Amino acid sequence: MKKFFFYFPNHQHRKTPWIKDVKLDNWKKQNFNSALEISILYTYFVLKNYGFNCELVSKLPKKGIVFVNNKAMRKIPSFNPNLFLINMQVDKTRYIFADLHVVFNQALSCELDKAFNTSYLEPSFYIPHWVSDKIIKRSKLRKNSFDNIIYMGANGNLSSEFKSAKWKNDLKQHGLTFNIERKKWYDFENFDLSFFVRKTGVLSGIHKPAQKLYNSWAAGVPVICGNEIEILLSRKSKYDFLIVNNYDEALNKVLFLKKNNEFRNKMISNGLERYKREFSTDIIIKKWEFFLKKFLPYEFDRWQKRTKTKKFSIYLSKCLSKLTTDLETKMKV
Repeated sequence: MKKFFFYFPNHQHRKTPWIKDVKLDNWKKQNFNSALEISILYTYFVLKNYGFNCELVSKLPKKGIVFVNNKAMRKIPSFNPNLFLINMQVDKTRYIFADLHVVFNQALSCELDKAFNTSYLEPSFYIPHWVSDKIIKRSKLRKNSFDNIIYMGANGNLSSEFKSAKWKNDLKQHGLTFNIERKKWYDFENFDLSFFVRKTGVLSGIHKPAQKLYNSWAAGVPVICGNEIEILLSRKSKYDFLIVNNYDEALNKVLFLKKNNEFRNKMISNGLERYKREFSTDIIIKKWEFFLKKFLPYEFDRWQKRTKTKKFSIYLSKCLSKLTTDLETKMKV
């Protein structure tokens, strides 16, 4: 297998000062919070720890296979016919100058991306989002308790009605508390329900991974959530999660779970089993192994066979597309 690189530029080090001293035996102690840190740093350390031939670099090499994230790349890079760029696409921003994309949402994969994004030219490969080893499971001491509800995430990604005093008061009348936590997004020890609704009444999160769902399953906590494409694509059983479309439906389903201990326990055991079978690190590593040993070599070989002139032609068309998109965006403001 060819050696490959993960690009994490120097100017990002001020946000992660620990990167200079981190070793393979202590990287798990660090916090990986941003999309850039998770997609580049976390992936690098996991793959390196499993023995893959990879290297973390702060400058783009002159040639080779390099994993990048759009947040760390120049808008229009210099032309380099010897550099094969793989974009780690965590959200909707697709790095147009990449030659291949690793996506964390099935809707952006080779099979489905044309249905949502007819302008995408480069191949994509879907790999589920990592579930962090830092996840703290719901305490067994809580047994059949059901009174603490948690939203793990940024305040801006929770639908407004669930940030209201009315929501908290309506839950309080039934002996329930609603909590919002971003800093300790991995700690489910004292919570009985994971609740996350980005928007009500519409399909949302078309470009988003189902990270909150996988984290909740790994933590042994039942889930109530909104209509998000990756979550819906993940459904296999009625015990996977409960979907809500509006305020009243959300309140009714929370109260349904409060009254139905047997259903809750089936959701918990189902989630733990699905995490173990589909989203644990050992399982996701196998998907990475297939990508690196089968899918990537084929695409890299196809790219290498292109002439320098062909590569430059593609580069120019992407430059034009980028400039046109940026101009259209400015005109809309």
